[in-house]
Amino acid sequence: AKMGSKANELLGTSATGGDPAAIYNQGIILWNAGGKAAEAKAQFERAIKLDPKMADAHYWLGMCNINLGQLPDAAKNFEEYLKLAPSGQYAEMAKGILKSIKG
Repeated sequence: AKMGSKANELLGTSATGGDPAAIYNQGIILWNAGGKAAEAKAQFERAIKLDPKMADAHYWLGMCNINLGQLPDAAKNFEEYLKLAPSGQYAEMAKGILKSIKG
């Protein structure tokens, strides 16, 4: 959390707005910290609100939703990711996860 606050301070962002890429990176930091899926989810949701076309944020939001047991939401996130980035770096993973969620 301290690192995140410091990063926000350095990037000149605040809780009320900011740079979607910086907020996305905050989510990645939280995700990588382990056990912080809910906090990471909030950051990815903020990034998407600021930039709805940020495909990778949709993918990682889906990963958070899987981690939190919210499979219908995760499916929507992966579908949106695939719409935005059909051949993106996570496309094959997203397709595989969707298959397992939807059966």
